[in-house]
Formats: sequence, structure tokens, C-alpha cells
Amino acid sequence: GNILKDDWQEIWNHPLAVQIRKREYVEPKCKDCPQLQICGGGCPLELQEKNYICAEAQ
Repeated sequence: GNILKDDWQEIWNHPLAVQIRKREYVEPKCKDCPQLQICGGGCPLELQEKNYICAEAQ
């Protein structure tokens, strides 16, 4: 959404925003990792490149 044009509720409730807040993009192999609370599953923008922070996921 565009914060300058769109209503805040529309942006907040957008399916992509909900997916990011719920961390639904986290790789399956990372979901049970004890470090998930620390790294948060990594940056959603880097997932296509598979740039994992954690050595265990590499």
C-alpha cells in the first residue's frame, strides 16, 4: 500500500502485510529452529536469494 494515499486499515489488513506480520514466509526448515525468536526468520526481501543469517539453514 501507499501510506500517502491509502487508508491505514487497508494497508494493515492487506494480505501481504498480514503474511509478513505472521511470518508466513519463513522457510519450513526454519520454523522449528530454536533461533527463530532471535532472527525472526530473516528479512522477507532476502528470501528469494536464500541469504540465511543462520549457518544451520545454509
